[in-house]
Amino acid sequence: MTDHFEVQRLGHANHVSNDYDATKRAYQQVFDGWFFREWAQPEHGTTNALITLSDTCIEVFSVTDPGSPLGRWAGRQGLGGWHSLEWTIPSQDEGDEILRQRSIRITDRAEGAYTYSHPRDCHGLCLELTEHHFADDPRDDPGHPRQPTYWRDEQPLGVTGLACIRVSAADATVSAEWLADLTGTDVTYERARPGLGARAAGVALAGHTIEFVSPVGTGPIEAFLASGGERIYGL
Repeated sequence: MTDHFEVQRLGHANHVSNDYDATKRAYQQVFDGWFFREWAQPEHGTTNALITLSDTCIEVFSVTDPGSPLGRWAGRQGLGGWHSLEWTIPSQDEGDEILRQRSIRITDRAEGAYTYSHPRDCHGLCLELTEHHFADDPRDDPGHPRQPTYWRDEQPLGVTGLACIRVSAADATVSAEWLADLTGTDVTYERARPGLGARAAGVALAGHTIEFVSPVGTGPIEAFLASGGERIYGL
């Protein structure tokens, strides 16, 4: 058994919202997002929606029960925010074993569906691991009218794809080296991000890049890290 994740793709990023209608309007009116599935999960206190934007899928969790685990998380973050990201890997069971080997806590697991890791054990990343694709994912249908070429060529913003998933970090280099070891890859780059008052280190994976940013002096990353610690800053 391998000791690192074979990341096959970014399945989706998880966005927790306390205002589903406002979030839906933003994705539809600004980005022309394609909602391809919506459903309720009263047992989890959420209403969920899956959206594609170019080559990226986002799952919106709209909180219907503030006392649920996601509701409490959203309350701590104000209006919610980026909760986690899903990686598609070859085997959920092997993924679980890699987490255990590395002393990374499993916070939630559904047999044959997904496993969640604890963000404090992953430099701020909450990882959702699965071996499955959504049955009706437009990205898997080459004949679907909303393939990434639509957003690139027809959508006014000209969205060519996901630049990176940015994560606040106490030390960007240390975090990126940890992630590279976890995924059997290398740190792809290190560079300054003066607009954020930060320095960055990125790890390129299957079709996406995870970029850790740590503060250099004052700036948005310093404030974000001080208020919420290491966690996903944005896409």
